[in-house]
Amino acid sequence: MKNWVLIGLVVVALLLTLGIGLLWQKMNAPSVTMALSVEEEKEEKTSYARADPNEPAATVERALRLTKRGQELDSKREFEEAEKLHRQALEIYEKAYGKDHPEVAACLNNLAISQMAQGKNDSAENLLLRALEIKVRTFGPDNLEVATTLNNLAMAYSNQRKVQLAESAYLRAIAIWERTYGPEHPHIAACLSNYADLLMDVGRETEARRLRARASRIQSKQERGAEGRGGASLN
Repeated sequence: MKNWVLIGLVVVALLLTLGIGLLWQKMNAPSVTMALSVEEEKEEKTSYARADPNEPAATVERALRLTKRGQELDSKREFEEAEKLHRQALEIYEKAYGKDHPEVAACLNNLAISQMAQGKNDSAENLLLRALEIKVRTFGPDNLEVATTLNNLAMAYSNQRKVQLAESAYLRAIAIWERTYGPEHPHIAACLSNYADLLMDVGRETEARRLRARASRIQSKQERGAEGRGGASLN
């Protein structure tokens, strides 16, 4: 079994705008990270109770700064230090919002990613299960936020060779994205690539090649579409 390595650049500014976790993709090519777009968040997020109005704004502001710095450290592969900052941010959010708030779920996701990068997959799994429970209860089982967490959870399962659990989580994530976007969205391609890596590692090469071929077709179509939009904008 090969070692599973989680690497990638954290899109700090976008994540701070969205206040959500990352979707990690492990590929043979350089890995990437993705987050929901602003439009996706506006479309999918429902209203929920905010913090106590008596909570000092500076406290939550500090948590935001900790999160930003933690993500910067993640992007530099300084995962141990990043984990410490994500833990501090989590404590602040839990005190400000309670333990079942979506901001807490996002922070749990960030912390889990730092832990997975250090091989702490069992702990990361528990964090992601908690984040998933919060998101399902807040947004419903078919929300895009849920799909993102399912993909990350599947990677934690994959790293521990929990093949059936990983497959189930990948398939649930793909199904949510397909219902929302149709069958050819970049998030689906990323998840298919992750899923294919798992299948290849357990010897299911025919299935893995089929998934990789589908992911490649989606990525190629997206690239052609981007080129077409770029050309149109010049006219």
